[in-house]
Amino acid sequence: MTLQEYLHKVASTYDRTAGTGSPAAKRLRSAPSVFEPYVPASYIIKGSAGNGAGAFCPWVSFFDPDETTTATRGMYLVYLFAEDMKTVSLSLNQGVTELRDTFGTREAEKRLRSEATAIRGAFADHMTSDLEDVIDLGGRVGLPRAYEAGNILARVYEIGSLPTEEALKTDLRRMIQLYQDALVVREDLRSTTRDVITTIKPKAAGEQDPSSTSLPRATMSTCRRSAPV
Repeated sequence: MTLQEYLHKVASTYDRTAGTGSPAAKRLRSAPSVFEPYVPASYIIKGSAGNGAGAFCPWVSFFDPDETTTATRGMYLVYLFAEDMKTVSLSLNQGVTELRDTFGTREAEKRLRSEATAIRGAFADHMTSDLEDVIDLGGRVGLPRAYEAGNILARVYEIGSLPTEEALKTDLRRMIQLYQDALVVREDLRSTTRDVITTIKPKAAGEQDPSSTSLPRATMSTCRRSAPV
């Protein structure tokens, strides 16, 4: 199945009321078989229609395991389907769950927006000027609104007029490279600015849970891995 066919099929058949056992939900969980040829071999790919009740905004995520293996924390790349299934956004995004548990919903979303702005602003204009800094998933309270807050950069597609297969592959490779670059940018900002980057970092072995917004810096390789061609 092509990327174009996959995205269109999910959007045109998804029904959140059908639950996580529906054909569309199963198709989302089959995402690795579709996307593996186009992302680094080390990446973890996961598609989800929610846990228990169907998600308002189903997704397919790509995790660099050196950063995160879950959408609850860290930075990751994700296809986010809008609630009305009319658009899908390929978004460089940030996990909200652990931030929300630590700071509360409103403060977590504020921090996500602030960090997204800082990371986005550190890129040269020519690298990001054609990408979106705002995505609209329907604005529903909860995870959809958190995804909107966490967006750093995105390519938004209309389901009714998806680009060519080659364009989708090119965009995916480009966004994977931006993901790698953004990880480096974020750690540069963490070390050179005060209170700009406060997202929770994974704990090193034996490290205690952070108890304040002064969070430990993780060692970050400046070697950027390119996406497969």
